[in-house]
Amino acid sequence: MTSLSVRFRSLLALLALVTLAACGSTAAPTATTAPAATEASAATIPPPGSEVPAETEVPAATEAPTAEATTETSASGTRSIETRYGKVEVPATPARLVTLDEGALDTAVALGIIPVGGISSRLTDGVAPYIAAKVPGIAIVGNPGEINFEAVIAATPDLILTHNRIDEETFKKLSAIAPTIVPTNGIGAWKDAAGEYAAALGKTSELEAWLKDFDAKVVDAKTKLAIKAGTTGAVIRWMPQGPLVMGRLLPAVVLIEELGLTLPQVSIDLGTDAPHTDVLSLEQLATVDTDWLFVATFNAEGDTALAGARSQAAFSQLKAEKAKQVVAVNAQLWSSAFGPLAADAILSDIVANVPAAQ
Repeated sequence: MTSLSVRFRSLLALLALVTLAACGSTAAPTATTAPAATEASAATIPPPGSEVPAETEVPAATEAPTAEATTETSASGTRSIETRYGKVEVPATPARLVTLDEGALDTAVALGIIPVGGISSRLTDGVAPYIAAKVPGIAIVGNPGEINFEAVIAATPDLILTHNRIDEETFKKLSAIAPTIVPTNGIGAWKDAAGEYAAALGKTSELEAWLKDFDAKVVDAKTKLAIKAGTTGAVIRWMPQGPLVMGRLLPAVVLIEELGLTLPQVSIDLGTDAPHTDVLSLEQLATVDTDWLFVATFNAEGDTALAGARSQAAFSQLKAEKAKQVVAVNAQLWSSAFGPLAADAILSDIVANVPAAQ
């Protein structure tokens, strides 16, 4: 029997233990039903009980052409990373990375690491469109609300990166598969969370260089746009039921504020306690009567609902609508994604739609 077969049988035994533990606990999200897989991912996730032939093994994580791999190792061949649940020993040079968070996937790709597995984005069977072309063939091992432990095991990771909301019971189950990093920082501090992911990947210096370049781009954009003091702006997500005002912890909102737009009080009041408001009625749109309005929609239904709203008097009276300064943007990027690549793409959207000072 090959070592791969032995390893896979061991991992399947672990899956059985995970499933039994899940039946006795309600504290952790233990769903084992994966979302519909893309054609690329379906070929890399074998059915339960089957062995993985060598020729169909999930490809090892690879380095992007523009980044150099980190080769520094400690005497033990591992590094100790501080996480939400204490210190975790990780491989000095991870080769098979699984990301259970969109920000972790984003950060890894930005640093030249292509994971073997990741979660789907909202309302899609695959990863978010803005990053999909960079990770062709990635196995889908869950979605934002569920982890498919069977698929995670099949990917044979040597490192797992997840989000800061994973509870301790789920952390223990994942750690039985591979060293698991649960960051202490969340979506409201994407640069800090990216720092924790980079440390786990041995890419801290690369991230620092990336952020230095990005911060310089923000400064350059602010100089060119030269937004007048007092100019207001807001980001809202338009759902079929109505709009949600996005709070200042979201990367997109952070960026428009950094570029010089003043946020409405409703966005400021959310602080870091909630990512957005409840659904607003058309009559409540006055709370986001700003000079610039960035409107994010997830799907065709959202687009249709927004088109209907624009025919209403309440919407037509908004300053941004009158000045033709309502900008339609992608909700998966503007209100769901976060990480270095997402921030860079959002910055590009802003620069492309807000005219520079004349």
